[in-house]
Amino acid sequence: MYSKSKASHASDNVHGSGGDPSMIVLPPVEMYKQQFTFLTPVAPPDPVYGSQFNNSLSIVVKTNQRHQLVLNGQNLSSSSLHLTWMQVPFSDYSVGSMRLENAAKAYDLYSADPLNTFMAWVTGIQFQHSYGYPAGTRLTPINAPCLRTITTMEAGDDIDNDCDGKIDEELDDNIDNDGDTRVDEDLVVQARADGMWGIWEPWKPCSVTCNLGTRRRTRTCIGPFNGGLPCDGDEDEDGPCNLIKCPECDTDSNCTVKPFTQCSSQRYCECISGYVEENNICTKRKIDGECSISTDCSNAVANSGCVGVECKCTSGYVASADKTQCNARNVGDACTVTGDCTDSGKDNVQCENSVCTCESGFILTANSANCILRKVGDACTVASDCINQALSNSVCQLSICQCRMGYRAITDMSSCRQREIEDSCTISTDCSTVIADSSCTTGMDKKCACNTGFIASSDKRSCAFMASSDKRACVQRQLDDPCDVEVDCETVIDHSVCAGSGAPKCQCES
Repeated sequence: MYSKSKASHASDNVHGSGGDPSMIVLPPVEMYKQQFTFLTPVAPPDPVYGSQFNNSLSIVVKTNQRHQLVLNGQNLSSSSLHLTWMQVPFSDYSVGSMRLENAAKAYDLYSADPLNTFMAWVTGIQFQHSYGYPAGTRLTPINAPCLRTITTMEAGDDIDNDCDGKIDEELDDNIDNDGDTRVDEDLVVQARADGMWGIWEPWKPCSVTCNLGTRRRTRTCIGPFNGGLPCDGDEDEDGPCNLIKCPECDTDSNCTVKPFTQCSSQRYCECISGYVEENNICTKRKIDGECSISTDCSNAVANSGCVGVECKCTSGYVASADKTQCNARNVGDACTVTGDCTDSGKDNVQCENSVCTCESGFILTANSANCILRKVGDACTVASDCINQALSNSVCQLSICQCRMGYRAITDMSSCRQREIEDSCTISTDCSTVIADSSCTTGMDKKCACNTGFIASSDKRSCAFMASSDKRACVQRQLDDPCDVEVDCETVIDHSVCAGSGAPKCQCES
């Protein structure tokens, strides 16, 4: 096989034109081997193209043996090598080609089955330089007498030890590998076997007796055999060993270097309850921080506890923005159940539409702290805002709680009381709605008064003709009943007058 240069373009006036011819001669298959070691060379320096060839590898092998070829430890069937195969017509052989690295490098090409042989050659091209050579062949005399050397043969000696025209065709396995009825008569080198790691030995003792140290374990490489690759990796491995923590203290006084710590029963300086260690500093726990028991949280944040593995505010409380406090829920805060609003001690509050609100009939205080009963004059939206245990006779009118007709607010405006005789009024229905036979007097000082002919009951809540002897009922005036003015009699007794000295009485007209 011979090749010298690559043809250049005719118009290239720098490097000339034309190129040297090349020729490739394939030797007989008997010259093929099971393994080749070759190098890719460095090209002569060139100011334009550098000193690297574009290297390629070509292979001739039986088609059914292609999958057994290995290049530098990697099977040639791997897609990452980009090897292209072409079947040779009318034969059981294939020709393959692939690019090699454009650098000087050593290669090891072999068949995993030592009985399978193949041919390989390497070529390289630079602009004005090229090369080509067989990756390797057997070098044996041609037409020389054959001498049987079975008794003195060595495996893989490239000699036809049994004079059958073949070289190195038997494995040392007591089997007739080449089908000539003889066994182990012309031995080939046994198949390559890469090294394999044995199991790891137990870890050696830790380098320290407490705190963090290191330890080591070892493994043994089995092989390689017959030119196989050594084991990949290290035979030793180091790893951490975290033993028990070294004692730090005997009393709390030994833990003054790190604030908020105390000496534990195991003689370690640990964070006090309510604090957690972060970056070797004890910091106060916060809501949503990790915890193990409830005191981890409650000792740091009042009204909190450990829920699962996180600090949470107890029912009725909500976390502050910085998560350092649990504040009682106020009207207007979000809620899920009524307990979210009342468990902090608040009364007359309910959870409605996921928000804490005052119960019906109650209104929020000015500081938004509590819900108190509505009073006459408080704002309202619907009647139920006013009607409650205190304002049972009220209405919501013009968006303000007011006493209904016939009732008036007491001094502190906390309830509506039925109007009585002599109570102030504006119109007569203020009185007559609840006191029959009454009306509102005229003039500047308007008051509820019984109509003419009627007198007020002792509790001033009704008007009657006159009280019975037992004072438990009001009866109509009759003749000889006491009176004050004429109308007391004539209103209910026709043709009567109020007459008499000292103690006037109802009498018939004269």
